Amino acid sequence: MTGQATLPRGFRAAGHTCGIKVSGKSDLALFVADGPSSAAGVFTTNRVCGAPVVVSRRRVPSGSARAVIINSGNSNAATGDPGIADAERMAAELASAIGCRPEDVLVCSTGVIGVPLPMPLLLSGIPQAAGKLASDAQSLLDAATAMMTTDTVPKLTSLDLTLSGGGVRIAGVCKGAAMIAPNMATMLGVVMTDALLTPAQCTE
Repeated sequence: MTGQATLPRGFRAAGHTCGIKVSGKSDLALFVADGPSSAAGVFTTNRVCGAPVVVSRRRVPSGSARAVIINSGNSNAATGDPGIADAERMAAELASAIGCRPEDVLVCSTGVIGVPLPMPLLLSGIPQAAGKLASDAQSLLDAATAMMTTDTVPKLTSLDLTLSGGGVRIAGVCKGAAMIAPNMATMLGVVMTDALLTPAQCTE
């Protein structure tokens, strides 16, 4: 779903081109909360998974996160311990750019399997992408577009709700064409809200 999807209060996004994709299309998406936020995650149950899944699955139980970084064009899967180190370096680079702990950054990658990440391109591109972070609708669309692989259109939406405590907004982006089964497969999604939720409520 496209259109004027907008970010919740306190969130920023950006899309950037690092040069990972041969096509030259954008390949790096950032989603950043301005302060500590409750976090939860749902991950593939497949026994074999990419390095970013390993790293992010370790971090989600803390119940807090500041950012999600996603690259497309390379899945950083079947890359062994060096792949895990690369995923951690991606998180650390973004953490340095936005001023948080590396452990507060979750990592996702999608694309070609079994090929090491082109880290020089990413380490150069992450600070540039962080410099583009903004809260407008175009920035959210740019980030959703940068996540795409075989998708034909970016997938994003937002919804405004009025609750007893006031108005809140929920926004979501995802990538994946027929990629949900089996066991979450290779679908990636990020859901953000300015509603005050506990980590446990985020999983409901």
